[in-house]
Amino acid sequence: QGDVYGSALSSLALGDRLTEHRARMQHAHGASSAGLGSVDQWYVDDGQAFVRLDVAEEWLRSVDAAILAVGGSRSAGADCKSHARLLCTPAYAADHPDWASDYIRKTCIVGVGASSSPKVLGVHIGSEDACSADMDKLTLTVAQARATLSVDAGGLGMREASTIAMPAFLASRVASHPMVAEMCEHTAAAGLCSAALSLQTYDARTAAAWAVWLQSLPEAVHGEARQLLADARDLAQRRWESLVRGCEPAAETTGGPPALAPGGRLIAALGTEDVEHPHTRTAHGALALQQQLTRLADRCVAAGLMDKLRAQERWGDLHRLQDLSAPDASHDWLWA
Repeated sequence: QGDVYGSALSSLALGDRLTEHRARMQHAHGASSAGLGSVDQWYVDDGQAFVRLDVAEEWLRSVDAAILAVGGSRSAGADCKSHARLLCTPAYAADHPDWASDYIRKTCIVGVGASSSPKVLGVHIGSEDACSADMDKLTLTVAQARATLSVDAGGLGMREASTIAMPAFLASRVASHPMVAEMCEHTAAAGLCSAALSLQTYDARTAAAWAVWLQSLPEAVHGEARQLLADARDLAQRRWESLVRGCEPAAETTGGPPALAPGGRLIAALGTEDVEHPHTRTAHGALALQQQLTRLADRCVAAGLMDKLRAQERWGDLHRLQDLSAPDASHDWLWA
């Protein structure tokens, strides 16, 4: 806790014990990984697993033994944080009301199907209320709409969740695709589901979201948007392959203005930790694509605002917006 390399050390230590856990399960069943009916994926010490019901308690006890071997434990009783959910049809759930053993109920919060939203990295996701709140649409005045644009598009960067939700979702899906493909292979190796089917389901949802977002843009920029997505997908694959080989990650190309400083500083200049700052180094991976997609959308919104101002003959406001969104305009004064 608090160590610079704490997360890495924790992952390595727990990873060794989990390797022993998998070997223990294989030895107990005399089977290869394809016959175990279980697969687990981890982010530091936060794990997600799919396990066949007939080996669920045995698997859970074996994992607890692995955690205990590194000096840890899962909370039990009223303090338990682990979740166990039976993924099945309503009919199967009705026929198996006692599917969770006493040990599972003691150490997990038990649920069935989609009756409760899943919890990932300590946060409940996929609930109807949360999704509805994210996708709410607001009717904005010209001034409010301009304020939500990026700084280089003449705005103040005061983005709303409803406008950034889809670019953020798409960026995370594209950046995660190589890792998801790897996890699908693990699931197939455990005999739980076809890797092709799992990845096809993932890709179909991404494609559906992409089609919806693309419809919100003028057709004239569809080609540019598709190129951004293709470049990000290729970069994500190359970065993942380089990480697997233990090499340096592939370099990012952001298309944004270069940083003024030739090298990174120990302490960033005032304001440059803000992603809207014109001299901020663009983040890697999903955040880079998210920024590119939102800036593309901002350009379209800004063009629409200019058309509206022109139609209303608001020449002063039009010239001000044109000046603020000019490629050579300086926005440093916002951080002065």
